Amino acid sequence: MTKVYIIETPYHLLISIIKTLLEKRMGKDIIVIYKENFYPITIERLKGIFKEVLCFGTINNFINMLKLKMFQARVPLLANITKQNHNIDGKWLSDKDIYIYNDDNFYGCLLNHLKKDYTLVEDGLDCFSFDVAAYVKENHNRLYSFFGFSWGSFGKSIYTKSIEVNDISKVRTRLPNMIEVNRNQLFKSLNASEIDIIAHIFDYQALNISHKEECSLLLTQPLSEDGDVNHSKKIKIYKHLVEKYAIGTLYIKAHPREKEDYSKIFPNAIIVKNYKIPIELFLLKEKLHFKRVISTFTTAIDAIFCADEKIQMGLEWVKNFK
Repeated sequence: MTKVYIIETPYHLLISIIKTLLEKRMGKDIIVIYKENFYPITIERLKGIFKEVLCFGTINNFINMLKLKMFQARVPLLANITKQNHNIDGKWLSDKDIYIYNDDNFYGCLLNHLKKDYTLVEDGLDCFSFDVAAYVKENHNRLYSFFGFSWGSFGKSIYTKSIEVNDISKVRTRLPNMIEVNRNQLFKSLNASEIDIIAHIFDYQALNISHKEECSLLLTQPLSEDGDVNHSKKIKIYKHLVEKYAIGTLYIKAHPREKEDYSKIFPNAIIVKNYKIPIELFLLKEKLHFKRVISTFTTAIDAIFCADEKIQMGLEWVKNFK
């Protein structure tokens, strides 16, 4: 059966490619990709890994779910719009094995309304160690319920066949259909040739950090883009973290959804130019070592094993920062 990976982030893509390589399924499966999170060269190079690469753009969840509601009411025009915009409908899905990393979006809604079973893959490293139920309650728009859109997500759907998590011992709420697929084991299973294939897809460029050099890594988050704080406060937070915690040469890896030019804010820092690349790829390709890794909050920091010290502040600290 053809597998379909529905992804949004570079990290999702990394895991999907690794699964495809390790399972020897190159050229057999389909990937549905949120194109704005990737460089065109990355999408182009995926065509050698997947049988089909289907791209979707910015999703206005509410509008598209209204279209979906009309689609269910058998309105032909809107059914065609849905098929046109997303390349997916019930008939297309029927004979495919679906893997999705975030089912709290249009595609999760679509799968549930079409009663299509799917596998939920952990969105980031150890995401289920957080209070997922609180996140769902906070982020589901009330308008969805008003217009009749109500579906289980983050493992709550009856159509979730299984939930792949990195470390089942860290899961906050254990569900019977959870299975452990350890990310470190996936990474260790790759050979040098497979790592090179992944590096080529992401247009990887080495950092070449000297092991004798004292340096720090700042992992940023889209704090203002996601509405956690305003833009000026975001910059103030990162200036504070760098001033207080950075040691030696500062490297900055920006989040893929950020548009910030950190070279203007930290002119002496070395900015990872390809910000649409998972930090894990640098760990696979180079034997990096940092004195400190600094972040407000990100699950990516848990994957970094090449640091003497990891400093992570947390979302509450961010919101209360003065």
